Amino acid sequence: MKKIIIVWMLLFTNFLNAEDLLDRFIDEQILIENKLGDSNISSAYKINLQKNQEEDFRLFLTNYAANKQTHLAQPDPYIPEMKRVKSSIRINNLKGNALAILRDEVKLSNLEQREQMRNALHETLKETGADSRELFLHQLSAILLKYLTDIKQLPEQKYQFDQSEIQASTVLQALQEELEANSLLGNVVNSLSSELVKNSTVIYNTAKLSDIKLFAFINDFKITALGQKLDNLLEPFDIDLTRLILLLLLIALVVIAEKILKYVLNRILLHTLQNQNDVDYIHRQITRLFSLFTTVLIIQLLILIYFDFGSASWLTKFFLIIYTVLAGVFFYRLINTIASLKIGRFENTKILRKEVVNLLIKVINATILLLTVMVVLKILGADLTTLLGGLGIGGVAVAFAAKDSIANIFGSISILAGDIFQQGDWIESGTVNGTVVEIGLRATTVRTFDNALISLPNFELANTSVKNWSRRSIGRQIKMKIGITYESDFDAIRKAINEIRQMIETHQGIANENTSFKNLSRGAKLVSIEDFVGIKRTTMVYLDEFADSSINIMIQCFSHSVDMGEWIKVKEDVMYRVADIINSNGLEFAYPSLTLHQSKS
Repeated sequence: MKKIIIVWMLLFTNFLNAEDLLDRFIDEQILIENKLGDSNISSAYKINLQKNQEEDFRLFLTNYAANKQTHLAQPDPYIPEMKRVKSSIRINNLKGNALAILRDEVKLSNLEQREQMRNALHETLKETGADSRELFLHQLSAILLKYLTDIKQLPEQKYQFDQSEIQASTVLQALQEELEANSLLGNVVNSLSSELVKNSTVIYNTAKLSDIKLFAFINDFKITALGQKLDNLLEPFDIDLTRLILLLLLIALVVIAEKILKYVLNRILLHTLQNQNDVDYIHRQITRLFSLFTTVLIIQLLILIYFDFGSASWLTKFFLIIYTVLAGVFFYRLINTIASLKIGRFENTKILRKEVVNLLIKVINATILLLTVMVVLKILGADLTTLLGGLGIGGVAVAFAAKDSIANIFGSISILAGDIFQQGDWIESGTVNGTVVEIGLRATTVRTFDNALISLPNFELANTSVKNWSRRSIGRQIKMKIGITYESDFDAIRKAINEIRQMIETHQGIANENTSFKNLSRGAKLVSIEDFVGIKRTTMVYLDEFADSSINIMIQCFSHSVDMGEWIKVKEDVMYRVADIINSNGLEFAYPSLTLHQSKS
């Protein structure tokens, strides 16, 4: 029954004096601490009483945080009472009433403990304005150390009296009551300190939302019995009810916005375009960016509302930079998507050459990148006029002092702009053969296959031929010559060549003209798609030459996989099958030999 009364009292705190609520709660906890100290009650009853006490604290602290501004606006109610007790001490001191002074000293200590708990609660509420929960927890530790850890203890010997003296004096009886209350208040202080730490997340999140009218219903629901049960269920997952409701609302908003946007765009695209593949391609390139933009916007609102970062200018700049980058990516993809869909019109026209179209697209992309960088610099506070002017004046001096470094920088730009290679590619240039580790501003580092690390200046790489063995999608060359002895029958050779050709064309690991591929890198480039993505499917098996010691059959084909391990397996299998065909046709492999003819003269 007492539990129900407390819950209803906390539910309607807006109609009660805020500080009366705290005082009443402290009185309730004194009664509970008194019961817990009773040696006549059972252990089971104590455990149940402690569990109820924890729920009382959780409910009280949640309600106190939910009405943060109301509580912080209330004046300290203990100051007038403490002044009255101090005045009483002075009067009794003049009158020589030693027992009354002792009683008032304990009473003053009790009031000070209550005030310390109030101050700790109010300081905790003020610190919920911290930029992060970690900072709030750090401040909470300092608050507990300041207000609830270093409370002065009363000297026990000073207040010890015989039982007969206590029974004969009403003042001493009042003193004993205050002493008992003082001891129990110490237990309440310890419980409050523990519960503030335990419920710190709930306090922080609830206080953050206390000023937002839109989410006021969450706080109203949290302090109900059902809300408390749900909060208890979510506690092991380190999430409270407020955060869960917010997450659900935000996820629902993102999903609904994405569905509506995709539906509207799909209807428009289906009305203007006939090819479903083109519609799907636009959705992949454009629609997902809108979804990403919406997600970032929701995250920003969540941080601004939930974590109260509204006053953090760095956070505003951070999100402006994200929006700028997203806008740059959007226009980049928009231009390239339009070019990809309309590029076919330029293939048969003589007005614009293919190279000019590709160059225009690259210029537009570079302009978008430059504008994006300039806007980001402007957001960061850079003076673009001064920056560009400084670059113009100092550029001449820098050019003479560091021409090699500048050449390497432009070399790196040339490599990146030309997309010659990237990190992880297997390249070969001159005597260097290995995997690209990093493309720096000055040099490119390559890890060779004997595990040496080589640094190559970008200027040299940009001006020499580079083989990029990684830019292959289908086809790694298998080339060999099969030498047959001159004693072989040519009909058997012709039959063997046909069988080898048929074996190559039907081999599962060999790419041929029937091998299909999907171009995942759809782009606005007027070049052969097969040459661009690296597709080789040619198979050739022919009688090649009459050599000195053999009749040579030339075999040239490409494995389906470009992986070295798979390529070796396919090559090995082809060699075994060729050997079987040669043997089955009664042919023999030739080897270098020399025949001597003796004259009969």
